[in-house]
Amino acid sequence: MSTMRRKVSGEVPEALRLARSIWPRTAGGTRHARRVQVRGPSEGRVVREIALEGSTERTARGIGVARDGSLRVSAGGQLVAIERAAVVAWSVEIASKRARKVVSAPAVLDDGSCVITCGRAVCFVDAHGAVRGRIELEVGLDDSGPAPNVTPDGALIVTCPTGEVIRIDADGARELGAFGYDVVAPAIDDEGAMYVAGYAGRGAVCLEPDGRVRWRGGARDADMLATVRATGESAFGVVNDGRTVFIARDGSQLGAYGAAGGCGELSGGDWALVAQDRVARVDARGVARWERALVLPSLHWGGLGPVIDRDDRLAVPTLEGVELLDARNGSVVAAVALGEPPIDLAMIAEGRVAVLLATRLVIID
Repeated sequence: MSTMRRKVSGEVPEALRLARSIWPRTAGGTRHARRVQVRGPSEGRVVREIALEGSTERTARGIGVARDGSLRVSAGGQLVAIERAAVVAWSVEIASKRARKVVSAPAVLDDGSCVITCGRAVCFVDAHGAVRGRIELEVGLDDSGPAPNVTPDGALIVTCPTGEVIRIDADGARELGAFGYDVVAPAIDDEGAMYVAGYAGRGAVCLEPDGRVRWRGGARDADMLATVRATGESAFGVVNDGRTVFIARDGSQLGAYGAAGGCGELSGGDWALVAQDRVARVDARGVARWERALVLPSLHWGGLGPVIDRDDRLAVPTLEGVELLDARNGSVVAAVALGEPPIDLAMIAEGRVAVLLATRLVIID
C-alpha cells in the first residue's frame, strides 16, 4: 500500500458507520446483495411522485435510505433529502452545472449524514444538508454512478477510472493497488474482504481487509458491480464477454451465465440477475431456472438490478417502468408504467419501492 496526498478541509469523521436502514446505499448495502428482510410491494400502485429540480438522465445517480426512513437522492448535481411524507426537506449543490463534474450516488451514514464523491473530492454532508467536510485526492474518482463503500472497521473505499482502489481512514488515504480501468465500487463482506471488478487488468479479485490479494477468479474484463453472498460466493458481470461469472469462496469458478448482469441474492443459493435483454433466476453455477425478455438501455455498470424481498419477490426495471415478479417462476405480479426506464431502484419501507427516473422520484407499493 502506498500513501496518497490529500487535502482535507472542514470536519471529516475519523470512522464511518453505514446507516442501519433498509437500503443505505447502492444495491442495498456493502455486499450489493439487493435483498431485504421485509415484504416488498404487491399492488404496483404509484403513491407519490417528487420532481427533482435540475435533474436529467445523465445526472440522476442513486437513492439511499437513512436510519429514520427519510431518503437521500443524488440528482442534478445535488443531494436531496426527502422526508417520509414525501416532502423535500432540503437540497444542497455538490457540483454546479458549469463544473460538469459527475456526482456519485450517496452512502448514508448512521447519524443521517452522507458521503458522496464528485470529481476528485469526497464530500461529507450532514443530516441537515450542510457540507461539513471535504477530502480532495490527487486522482479522479469513479464517475459511473454507484456510491462509495464502507468497511466494517469504518474506512471509506473509493475507486478510480485509472484502476486504483483507495482506502480512506483516520491514518490518511492509501492506495490498495491498481486493478485495471474504470473500477467501480467493490462489494465488501461482513469481515471486510473486498470483491473488485478489475476491468482489463486483474479481473475478478478478492482482497483481504488489509488489501492483500486473497484470490484471483479470472474474468479479466469483469466491469460491473460485484455481489457477494453472506456465505461467500460472488458474482461478477463481464460486458465484453456477455456473461456473468459465479465464483466460490476459494476463488474457483463455479460456472457462468450467458449475459452480463447485476445480481441479487435469492434463497437456496440462487441468484436473481438483470441484464439489458432479460431477467433470470439462475442457480449457483449459472444455470437458468427461468428467463424473461426485457429491454434496458443501461444497467449503469450494475448499479441498477433487481430488488428482492423476504419472500423472494422481485422488483425489476423495464424499458417503461417496473415489473413485480414472483421469483419462483418469473410470473408478473404487477406492471407499473412510468414512461421511461429507471436509473435506480431501492426498497425504502415495508411494501414500498422508490424508483429514480431522469427528472423525478416515484414511490410505488
